[in-house]
Amino acid sequence: MDSRAAVEATELIQRGLADEIYATAGDWVAITSAPRLLWLQRHEPEIVARAAHLTMLGDWILYRLSGRYVTDPSLGSSSGLFDLAARGWSGRLLEICGLQAAVCPEVLEPGTVIGGVRRQAADETGLAEGTPVVVGGADTQLGLVGIGTSTGVLGLLELFDERRDLVAGELPGGLALVEPHGAAGIAEVDVSGVAQEDYDNRPRPHALVAVEG
Repeated sequence: MDSRAAVEATELIQRGLADEIYATAGDWVAITSAPRLLWLQRHEPEIVARAAHLTMLGDWILYRLSGRYVTDPSLGSSSGLFDLAARGWSGRLLEICGLQAAVCPEVLEPGTVIGGVRRQAADETGLAEGTPVVVGGADTQLGLVGIGTSTGVLGLLELFDERRDLVAGELPGGLALVEPHGAAGIAEVDVSGVAQEDYDNRPRPHALVAVEG
């Protein structure tokens, strides 16, 4: 994990902006784009000035295949610059990071066909030219859909130790509570009364979710 932006992350916390980012985007600044973008603004502003697009890795693959810059809500929201309630980019969070909305890709739903594989991509990958290119999504979120997680159902992916006292309620607005990449030594998470975990320093599941349909 790139930790160069520790100073910028601390500043966001001290200024109260980390709480604002969390309330809007659902991610804490320790693992998202905001402090890293601020680090770039401070230390390598010429790179930011030349930037034409902000994308997640999956978005870049879509671009290389089809020539279109797009994202979906699950990948786009992993930037920490999304307004989860609006399912789109947050003008306020982009402002905090000193970015223009024009650099952000269009947001489309998973399953949307955005074009076909271009000739250059076909030559590089062996895929047939014109093969439909379809918007996908983030691994954990799609995995939870795949196992049939629905209203009031708790989904667990890659559970590698027994769990204890796992309680979840329902989330409004079709949002999913996801706890990815859990690590030993973190004993409890309490998210506004929605979910509580108590693992007594045991390894935690890859993800948990409660979904409002």
